[in-house]
Amino acid sequence: MSIVCGVRVSYLLACALCAFADVVAAQSTAPSCFRYEPDTVRLTGVLEKHTYPGRPNYESTKAGDEAETGYYLALAESICTIGGGASRENEPHDGVRRVQLVIRSGVSAELSARVGRRVTLRGTLFSSFTGHHHTPILITVLSPVVPVDDARRLLKIRRWVAATTRELQGDRIVKRDLSGFSSESGELTTYSAADTVRKMDAQLYGETGRAREEYFTNDGQPYFALITDDRYDHSGRRNVVHTYQTRLYFDDDRLISWIDSTGRRRAPTGAAAEEQAREALLSFRGLQRCASAAASGDACEASDSASR
Repeated sequence: MSIVCGVRVSYLLACALCAFADVVAAQSTAPSCFRYEPDTVRLTGVLEKHTYPGRPNYESTKAGDEAETGYYLALAESICTIGGGASRENEPHDGVRRVQLVIRSGVSAELSARVGRRVTLRGTLFSSFTGHHHTPILITVLSPVVPVDDARRLLKIRRWVAATTRELQGDRIVKRDLSGFSSESGELTTYSAADTVRKMDAQLYGETGRAREEYFTNDGQPYFALITDDRYDHSGRRNVVHTYQTRLYFDDDRLISWIDSTGRRRAPTGAAAEEQAREALLSFRGLQRCASAAASGDACEASDSASR
C-alpha cells in the first residue's frame, strides 16, 4: 500500500484496531470442521513451500539443525477438526489456516510447478505428533493436484469492473468530508445502486502528496482496488512530479492478483502480499464503515469510525 507522508497514517492509527478485528471475525465465522482419517476431505488453498528446522533440536537451521523443506496449503479460511478417527492421537484443532502435505514419491515435480497457485487437494487428515510436523494438522494427499483457475476469476473481475464503471453515472452519488483521515483534507465519494454501495472513492491530501483509493465492491466485499499515490515537488506549489499506481484484485477477501506501483506483477502469496492485502482490507473496512454510518453530506470522523 502506498503511503503519502502525513496522508494515511492518522487514518490507519484510528481505524486499524476495529477494522482488523472485523476482518478476523469475518474469517473465523463458522469454520468448516473435518473428520480425521479414514474419512477423505477436499481442501482448497494456495500451495506454498517452506523450510523448517529439523533434527536434532528442531529450533534453528543456523544453529545446525537439519533443514526440512516441504509443501503446505495456505487456506483462505480457518478450519477445525473433530478428534478421534483412526488414531487416538488425532486431537481436535480449531482456527487452522495452514496444513502440511504428506505426499507420494514422484509428486514433488507436480507440486513444485504449482507453488504460489490455488489448488484443490483430496486426502486424509491426521494430527501432528512428531517434531517433523510443523502444522497442527497434516493431509496425506491421495489424488493428483487440481489447479484452481484464478485467471478466469481475474478476467471475470475485470469485466465486472468495466461494466460497473459504465453504469456508475446512473448511481446515487454521495460525497462526505473525511475529517482526521489525513494530515489535511479528504473526501469520500460513494456510488450506490438500490442502496448497495458499488464503489468507494477516497481522496486524501497531505503536505507532500495526495492519495486516491478506489474500491469496487461486490456483495459488500472488495473486488478491485486502484491505489494512486501522487508525489509533489519541493516548490510548495504542489506540482505532481511522480504518480504511482497499485492494482489489487480480490476474491472472497483473498488477494488473487497484485500489480505493484512499478507495473510489475507480484506473487499474490507470501509475506509482502499478505501485508499488502492486510493494509488494503483495513482501509476498505474503515471507509465502508464510514460510508454506511454517516448520513448524506455529513463529515465522517476518523475517531467515530474507530469507535464503532
